[in-house]
Amino acid sequence: MNCLHEVADNAKRLLGDAEVIFRDGSHQTAASLAILAIEEVGKFFQLKWDLNNLKSCKPARRLAPRGQKAHRMKQMTVGSFYAAEAAVVAMKEFLRKIGYPDDEYTVQHFATALHMPDERAKRALDKVSEFVANKMATDEKSQLMRRAGMGLIDRLKQQGFYVDVDATATC
Repeated sequence: MNCLHEVADNAKRLLGDAEVIFRDGSHQTAASLAILAIEEVGKFFQLKWDLNNLKSCKPARRLAPRGQKAHRMKQMTVGSFYAAEAAVVAMKEFLRKIGYPDDEYTVQHFATALHMPDERAKRALDKVSEFVANKMATDEKSQLMRRAGMGLIDRLKQQGFYVDVDATATC
């Protein structure tokens, strides 16, 4: 079986387990398992993008980065999809506000025109960039990437599995 299929199947299994556990009332553990599923999705795309790792799972597992930063990178990979989705939605909203349709053809041609070397295109690019950036900054799902980079998602995952104890043995 292809390594990518194994990773995808594991992500589905983790999410399914999270749903079962959530229904049973163990919400923190369910959230942690769902975050593990997100990490597997991130790993899937990281492996897919690295064509050298597609031949066999064993080299990919040995070469894959380990530790806390690796988990964050996988979470950020998935978060980047949400950020991109928020950017596309914002671009379509911008087009509607200025009287254009928001179909794929118009979006593609408008985005291409923004990169023309004239002054009008530069001003339009500034307006679009500001609009899209503001929409992305307030989009809840697109915050996943930022929160992952800060370690907040990984901390949430850990809290679902462990009891935090400080140096004085206080919980």
